[in-house]
Amino acid sequence: SSIPQLIAEASMQDPLSDRERECLFWVSEGKTTDEVALILGVSSNTVNSYITHAIQKFAASNRAMAIATAIRSGII
Repeated sequence: SSIPQLIAEASMQDPLSDRERECLFWVSEGKTTDEVALILGVSSNTVNSYITHAIQKFAASNRAMAIATAIRSGII
């Protein structure tokens, strides 16, 4: 999938949960998984799960692509 295609699909609706969106936002701001976990009051494993779900929902190959898609589509 190309990034423009992912953006088009994502812009039709926001497929992310609030927590998935929050995790992508904080990672996009440069926070580590452990820092995001501390901010949200959850475990690092939980943060990784949220990010993994976001990656899958965007059909992205990694977290950077998921973040780029979310930013370009206005989700975060």
